[in-house]
Amino acid sequence: MYTTLITFLISTFSFFALHSLCWFVRSLVDVVRNGRPKPLVAGDAAYVRFGPRHRLAHTFMVLSFLGLALTGLPLKYSDCQWAQTLAYGLGGFASTGVWHRIFGVVNIGILAGYVILMLRKLVVRPKHGGTPNRLIFGPDSPVPNKRDLRDFLSMIRWFFGQGPKPVFERWAYWEKYDFWGACADIVVIGFTGLMLWFPHFFCAYLPGETLNIAKVIHSTQAL
Repeated sequence: MYTTLITFLISTFSFFALHSLCWFVRSLVDVVRNGRPKPLVAGDAAYVRFGPRHRLAHTFMVLSFLGLALTGLPLKYSDCQWAQTLAYGLGGFASTGVWHRIFGVVNIGILAGYVILMLRKLVVRPKHGGTPNRLIFGPDSPVPNKRDLRDFLSMIRWFFGQGPKPVFERWAYWEKYDFWGACADIVVIGFTGLMLWFPHFFCAYLPGETLNIAKVIHSTQAL
């Protein structure tokens, strides 16, 4: 399990590091050839991608992730001097654990809020003419679709000068990966965290060995 998680972590970072490097080099080539893109000026068309509630939710998600890292690392490496110093600054290990749980609840709450909003769209919008298929796979949805695969292949061709840079829908393929990666993290880390938080409840239905597995998954996936 540990090896699988580490392999996934290394492969993900390696792929997107290469993706970013290719993008950076190709963008430099474009700037040298064509100059910098024109900045947005008053009167030009502009599109608001994130509404106020999305910005608020994303702010809380970022803060909760950073808070979980700040409190989780000293708990994971509690035998190290730096971890003990950090935990002391947070009020001790007991206080650090309380803060960790608070940030975890906020993190899970953000995901629950997004799920409720997405389900609400599926229930409300079809009544106003929208189809469920378009709501799930349309240009305004973060759900991956066939267009994302075409955009990815077009992006690779653009990296190597074999075609024009693709024009994306509202959400590009790497943004969707980021979104669903965060969702998966919250589900996996959150569920295993709840198992460690309420061991007596879960051990009433699962063997005790699952707590050891949950601890490995929780800390390694979070890292």
